[in-house]
Amino acid sequence: DTMLSVECQIVGRDDGTNSAGYKLVATFNDSAGTLTQVGSTTVLATHETQAAWDTTMDANSGSVRVLVTGAAATTIDWRTRCVIAEGP
Repeated sequence: DTMLSVECQIVGRDDGTNSAGYKLVATFNDSAGTLTQVGSTTVLATHETQAAWDTTMDANSGSVRVLVTGAAATTIDWRTRCVIAEGP
């Protein structure tokens, strides 16, 4: 059993002039092999040229997952860097 604090920076850019940057923090509890999110994801920063773009985190099948939302018919290059602190 352990706790995870996850802080992620996510950036995205399309092939034009649109871009976005986000900073998220979330906490997860791993109890007997079952990973659950504690509370909800906190968005510390959002900077974007397209309001429809978005990102969040959740627990899925025992893993922390970063989810991004872009725009229809648009290729967006997303990059993520996460720091994970693991505790008792």
